[in-house]
Formats: sequence, C-alpha cells, structure tokens
Amino acid sequence: MSVFDLQPGFPPHQVATPCQDDPELFFPAGSGYYVAPARAVALCGSCPVFFACREFGVVHADEGGVWGGLTQPQRRRARARRMGVAS
Repeated sequence: MSVFDLQPGFPPHQVATPCQDDPELFFPAGSGYYVAPARAVALCGSCPVFFACREFGVVHADEGGVWGGLTQPQRRRARARRMGVAS
C-alpha cells in the first residue's frame, strides 16, 4: 500500500516516489511496521513530494506506516501540537 492507494490523486501518479518502489517498507502489514521504519524515514528524505506527503500524513493519515518521514506516533504528536494539545 502507498500514499497513492490510500488517497487517489495525491500526489500525481506521474511522480516517482520511494513508497511506490517498496510499499511494504512504508506501509507493512501486521507487526512488520516496527522492523525498519528508520530505513523508510531515510528514503523519504529524497522524495520529490516529501513536504506534501508529510502535510497530508499529519492532517489525514491515521493509519500506520511512514508518511513524509513521520511514523504514526510522530504524526499524532505533530497533530496534537497543531491543535495546541500537549502530547
């Protein structure tokens, strides 16, 4: 699964992204999520849609996985900070 599967049209499919190359690394099924998030986070740094993906992830992505270099707990904290809630 990739950002493209979860939100069709974001970002445009013409853009090559690391999550398209290895979706299981970014959005693994089951407990695999905790095996290599650091590798997925590192690959996000070279993504051409890094900032848009991060913003989308913080605002919309409640699922697990790595979005814009942030894990699910990091996105929850970022969302709470935006809302003025202590994490």
